[in-house]
Amino acid sequence: MTDREIVSRKIETLTPPLVRQWLSERLANCYRIAATKTGADREGWLEDAAYFLAAMGMIEWTELERHGQ
Repeated sequence: MTDREIVSRKIETLTPPLVRQWLSERLANCYRIAATKTGADREGWLEDAAYFLAAMGMIEWTELERHGQ
């Protein structure tokens, strides 16, 4: 099985709640790790947190649009 096939199979099993949960866990990790860092390294982890939060928001917006709210 190719990498692409493995990824495609995984995507087929994902739901918005599962993706939201995964992102939430990674977001918590970003904050936890950032709290142990300083300077540019800390800012890098907080930048990652921003991307995870943005992705979570985009999932919410997509779900709202999909359900006509």
